[in-house]
Amino acid sequence: MPATSSQIKRPRSDRGSAFAAPDINNLLQEERVVKKNLKILVVEDAALQRELCIFQLKELGFEHVVGKNNGVEAFAYLESDPVDLIISDWEMPELNGIELLKKVRSTPPLQHIPFLILTISKDESKSSEAIQAGATDFLTKPLPADRLQEKIRQIFKDG
Repeated sequence: MPATSSQIKRPRSDRGSAFAAPDINNLLQEERVVKKNLKILVVEDAALQRELCIFQLKELGFEHVVGKNNGVEAFAYLESDPVDLIISDWEMPELNGIELLKKVRSTPPLQHIPFLILTISKDESKSSEAIQAGATDFLTKPLPADRLQEKIRQIFKDG
């Protein structure tokens, strides 16, 4: 006669709690706290693109998102109100994204801020230039919200 499920001996785990699966609720709560507390600066001269990026970030749960029209406005803002992350377009009038990046990296109170450069260009030399100038990462537009969220998650997980 075949054994019933109550008669089958199941192996016991001797691994203990060190190998327990992470508590997904705690991880999700930690991510919500991070999103709630992060202050993000979006620098983009195209108003529609700037508002779209801000909207995406807020939809992802980031509550403190500020937008500026160009590098000059962004740097003036940063001098009085530092942020946790800068997301900047490359091509802008007055002070472009790379110039802003270099200025941020040469200003001691700001130089630690993660900096994402966005551009519509797929030119590989631009990516190299951005990374050499100190960008945390280089991303091409259009940028889907899930990809943006993953980049931010990587920055703050690794950082």
